[in-house]
Amino acid sequence: MLNVYAPNNQASEYMTQKLIELQGEINESTIIVGDPSFILSEMDRSSRQKSQKDIVELNSTISQLDITDIYKLLLTTVAQ
Repeated sequence: MLNVYAPNNQASEYMTQKLIELQGEINESTIIVGDPSFILSEMDRSSRQKSQKDIVELNSTISQLDITDIYKLLLTTVAQ
C-alpha cells in the first residue's frame, strides 16, 4: 500500500515522478491511496479547464504502468 501526498502546485508532477521511481515495485497487489488535488480525466474537467502537460504525462505514466482507478471504475459501474 502506498499513500501519496503532494503539494497542490506540483502534485501531478510529483505523482508522475514517484510512479516512475516505484515502477519495479508496483504490481497487481499494489494499492495507491491519497487525496490528489488534480483532475485526471477529461470527463471530470469543466469545459473551461485546459489539460495541463503534467496531467497528460501523469495519465500516460498511469496507462503505461497499467494502473486502474478503482474509485472511477466503481463509480461508473454503479452509475450504469
